[in-house]
Amino acid sequence: MRTWGWVAGATAVLVLSGCSAFGAEVIDLDASANAGSHTVASPTASTTSTPPAPAEPCVTVSKAALKAVDLVVRDKGENNTVTRAGAQRDVDSGMWLVVGAFGGPAGAGEGALGIWATAQDPRAADFASPVLAVDGAASQWSIAEPAHDIAYDPAYAPVVVCLPDPS
Repeated sequence: MRTWGWVAGATAVLVLSGCSAFGAEVIDLDASANAGSHTVASPTASTTSTPPAPAEPCVTVSKAALKAVDLVVRDKGENNTVTRAGAQRDVDSGMWLVVGAFGGPAGAGEGALGIWATAQDPRAADFASPVLAVDGAASQWSIAEPAHDIAYDPAYAPVVVCLPDPS
């Protein structure tokens, strides 16, 4: 039995140290992340995808848009609110993404953020468009319907930088 344990250990060391010698591709995830593309490691090959479109500038949401987001959160009935939000146009979908900070139990501790989508420009003083839940927090802590047409990647959500500082 001791012989088999030694053989298995030696085999593992040889396999791990010699992968590139036998044609296996070694992917440096740090280098590929800095190269402007997204590389997905795979046992047989790597796949490079096009990075998302550049982010649009941040905008300040109107009181009416903030009230619409706050309303779908308050209507969930869990004593949460959204008292500050920022927005950014999503060039891929043509929708506006609104990021809001939760107050109440969802905002306890480090605070949670939610992302909603809307078709109407959230800067409009007469904002009256429905808001749709984009991320898990917005889905969990609001009654907003899910935004099925928005491709959301939690690792790439530039709208979060649009959240205004608390005043």
